[in-house]
Amino acid sequence: MKTPSPQDPFPASSPIAEWQQSEETKAARRRYLSAVLSAGRKQQLEQVKSQAAEQNKKLEETSVADVETGYAALGGHVPSAQETYVEDKPLRLHPTRTFLPGMKYKPEDLTLPGLGTRRPFVRPGPGFTNEEAIEQADYKNLAFLNKFVTITGRLLPRRQTKLKQKVHRHVCREVKLARQLGLLPFTGRRADFLKRRTQDSW
Repeated sequence: MKTPSPQDPFPASSPIAEWQQSEETKAARRRYLSAVLSAGRKQQLEQVKSQAAEQNKKLEETSVADVETGYAALGGHVPSAQETYVEDKPLRLHPTRTFLPGMKYKPEDLTLPGLGTRRPFVRPGPGFTNEEAIEQADYKNLAFLNKFVTITGRLLPRRQTKLKQKVHRHVCREVKLARQLGLLPFTGRRADFLKRRTQDSW
């Protein structure tokens, strides 16, 4: 089949309208355009094939199995000796201790400090023994009695003071006596009571 000439034998610049053109002219024009398009596609395919062949030749010339460069030769970047050097750091088995290769250690050395020890819960309280409470419990010892009263003025329960029942009753009696004498406030501790009195006096 003959390739069409680059010039269009049927220019579209004629003054005759398209509907007046004959069917033969339209068919000839369609055939010419399809031939031009197919020729252009063939040229593009040939260019792509030639580029792929050149790339294959380049890949065959470069040795991928090179130990020093490896696959970096394909990208054109050859790493230097400083880039390929990796510092060997020992594996951290413990956050605070360093175990070097060849060292011996026990399994207990790998546990974190204080991991397996449970401290018993101690409820906060005055912290006096029964003997100390009996000796110091007096309505005039306001610093001692103040520790058995909450900030709202309530007496601490036995489960918090850890005192015997008899000793606890004795301390509560002394607190109530100090309140009746006006030494301790009914609605708080003595320190807060003294602050309020000094602020009111100013």
